[in-house]
Amino acid sequence: MQSGTKYLIEPEELISLLKQPLEQLTHIRIIDGTSFPPLDPRSRAEHFKSSRIPYSILFDVDKVANLSIKIPHMMPTKETFVQFMKDNDIRKSDTVIIYDRVSLFGAPRVWFTFYVYGHRNVKILNGGLPLYTSLKGELELNDDFKVNALNHLRGACTDDKEYDYSLDQSKVLDLKDIVLNKHNDVI
Repeated sequence: MQSGTKYLIEPEELISLLKQPLEQLTHIRIIDGTSFPPLDPRSRAEHFKSSRIPYSILFDVDKVANLSIKIPHMMPTKETFVQFMKDNDIRKSDTVIIYDRVSLFGAPRVWFTFYVYGHRNVKILNGGLPLYTSLKGELELNDDFKVNALNHLRGACTDDKEYDYSLDQSKVLDLKDIVLNKHNDVI
């Protein structure tokens, strides 16, 4: 995957990648990281179910979060993040591609979550779903979840190191750090 930055993948690259035989996709995980603006009534889950990039997995920032804090979308606890990764068989050795439906609104937040938990082979789909579909990228619709066939082909993971994620707290700033303008070099 070649792109102008190590953090992005161009839609044309993803479209080409998805034309490969299924066996070539076993180490690729595609994540729908859509997050709608506040007060937007749209449902991530409903949109995901109705249409998505083939082989996608939904990352719901309302569920993969620290739910013990009364503020929404807070960085998930290690237990919550690892459980999401195990439930969706996202291994440390996988290349993860994150997109959203609002160009680049939610995907960077999901990318950062992966980053602070130590998963470095993560890219954001440049332009998100809007640019991907404008270039005639294939979508799967309704209950045609191609990811199930890919999961079957991948087989079960028996190596616990593949899910050995740890939060790098030095990459997560609190309000005080931000106000004091500390750690300008987080990434």
